[in-house]
Amino acid sequence: MFENILPTYKKTIKYGFYLLILLNMLDIISTYIGIKYFNAYEANERTAYLFELFGMFLPSALKILVVVMLGYTIKTQWRSTMHLLSDSNGWTISIAVISGLNLVFLIFFLNFVYFLIVLNNINIIYNF
Repeated sequence: MFENILPTYKKTIKYGFYLLILLNMLDIISTYIGIKYFNAYEANERTAYLFELFGMFLPSALKILVVVMLGYTIKTQWRSTMHLLSDSNGWTISIAVISGLNLVFLIFFLNFVYFLIVLNNINIIYNF
């Protein structure tokens, strides 16, 4: 039963991670546009401060690096989850399912946070 459910989780996490990459790019672009063209520093104050100090490349690279590290962690976690699922013990299958659900929750939470950040940036730019 769980062997049929976890690939669905894996597909959900895969598409959720792609959405996280897209939202990360939209966050970088909206913050850059707000700072560069509208002087809307309140859109994302910490990123605006980093943009002033180092330009666009370093803060953008740091955000992308965090998403890549998260992707690598998720990939590693899935490999261990599939290994646990192949065991016949009941408790290892439960750990595999809980681990998959934790990854789904993490991706949904991060997508929600990034979505709110992008909406806030767009709202500030639009009202400027």
